[in-house]
Amino acid sequence: MIGEPTLRSTNWHAVLVTMLIPMLVAGSLIYAALEADWDESPQWAYAVLALPPAEFARILIVSLLGDAFSKSDRRSAMNHFLLSVTILAAIIMLIAVLGCVMGVRDVINVVSAPRTWKFMLPVTTAMIADGVIALWFFSGDPSEQSARLEASAADAVDLLGLMLYPTSLLIAASYGVLIWLKEKDFAIAAWVPPVTVDSVRSLALGYSAAYFVAKACIFAYAQTAYFKRNGERLLGGSWLTWLRGHSRKQRAAHLREEKTATLRRRALLGLND
Repeated sequence: MIGEPTLRSTNWHAVLVTMLIPMLVAGSLIYAALEADWDESPQWAYAVLALPPAEFARILIVSLLGDAFSKSDRRSAMNHFLLSVTILAAIIMLIAVLGCVMGVRDVINVVSAPRTWKFMLPVTTAMIADGVIALWFFSGDPSEQSARLEASAADAVDLLGLMLYPTSLLIAASYGVLIWLKEKDFAIAAWVPPVTVDSVRSLALGYSAAYFVAKACIFAYAQTAYFKRNGERLLGGSWLTWLRGHSRKQRAAHLREEKTATLRRRALLGLND
């Protein structure tokens, strides 16, 4: 068919647009990591600790969007998305109430504090608005968009998990070994900075920047011709589960689940085996 090469080609405009925001965030984090004039405030540590839950929430919104795009018409997709977000909010509130009843008051006090909501409410509103706008103004093939978002969300979840464990522990252990080598006057480790608040902050912010660079690549991959022609995601192989120490049985189960998901994405992309 005449339109087939265009349909299965890389959308470079979408690649650039998709990578823009994550790369800007990564650049800002790198700039902050290299900044020398920091005060003694621990705000940077709070921001780094808030990154995983905030990113998980963002990924969940992307996953809900992917599910919504698979609906037949725009209004049904919109209703499905808003209902999913409402259910998610209700579950979070229920967990908060149960936590309060069970005595986890310190956590509840932090969550319910006005300063917490001053930060969280605009972020949450922006994510929901982003999803509504994406649904309402999207003019492409909704099935393809559903496949792209589903693959990107699944890869992003795996990436976030990989950054938390075991990569962070491996980096910390490597840093410890290099510090030990430096103390023993090994020339190979002479460049390693000592363990200070500044070095830990720079390492944490730089590590967060690396996450956003990897996230940009993951979301851009879904716009490439390779993905459009096979529906396979980047982190769907068994190497990731092996790296996390899963058993052979768990890796085999993961591969079966991923094969089923790939077949579903191929159907959404209109690919025939």
